[in-house]
Amino acid sequence: MKIEKEIIDKAFFLFKNNGKEFTYSGKFVEFYSNVHFIAVSEKKYVQIKQFLNYVIEDISSLETLIFRLNWQKELVSDGKLDDILWMEYAKCDIELFFITIRSIFDYLGEIIKELSIKPGQIPNSFEKLMSWSVKSEFNRNNIGLDFVNLLSSCSFFLLVRDLRNATVHRGGFTIVFPQKEQIGFQVFEEWKNKVYHTEIMINENVADFELYAAFIISYLFSFLEDFSVVADKKMELKKISNNPRSSHFGLPILLNWISKLQTKI
Repeated sequence: MKIEKEIIDKAFFLFKNNGKEFTYSGKFVEFYSNVHFIAVSEKKYVQIKQFLNYVIEDISSLETLIFRLNWQKELVSDGKLDDILWMEYAKCDIELFFITIRSIFDYLGEIIKELSIKPGQIPNSFEKLMSWSVKSEFNRNNIGLDFVNLLSSCSFFLLVRDLRNATVHRGGFTIVFPQKEQIGFQVFEEWKNKVYHTEIMINENVADFELYAAFIISYLFSFLEDFSVVADKKMELKKISNNPRSSHFGLPILLNWISKLQTKI
């Protein structure tokens, strides 16, 4: 899969630095704020608000994970953390990254289910929803063509899903390679490489996790922007929030990783 610069740039411009803190804004943050307000004040869309809360919590976990990986990399570079411990710690964080991304998409699938005509006929997982949505005209009409098109554009999710399933269900494993300036990693299944994107490779066998995470999270944030537009249209929400923003101590690191990726594509 070729990494599209347009999508990386779209995510990059969601971030701002006001001199005091880094923030993230856009259609998704606005959508979340509006749903939250309506759920609290009018008792509508309460279940959707809950799923959005889960998505926000998972995004925060990803940002914390990125901060922790960078912090540990700096400790290794300064000689304050043993290479073997670093390899084991980073391995756990990288595999948690795959799991958390998958979790976010399952919550988004639940929101699509809540907004469908007949929720009881919708699959519970995002993965199953992707294939189910194109099987019949009834299925397409149930969730709406806008969501069907959005699901069909989500090929990057399948890449992460495959790594998650390999490490959780099929005996796959992650190895982190000690690097002074990068977080080198590879996922193996039966000792065959699972990760290869030209733009993020350190060499033919080792990928740079900083660039990989920037790639996946940029695509995730871009998808959330498009998802929010479709969901907002279906729900016919009133615009209540005025340019809401989200902040996190991991955002400067994430933005730096995205900036590095922009120079590679």
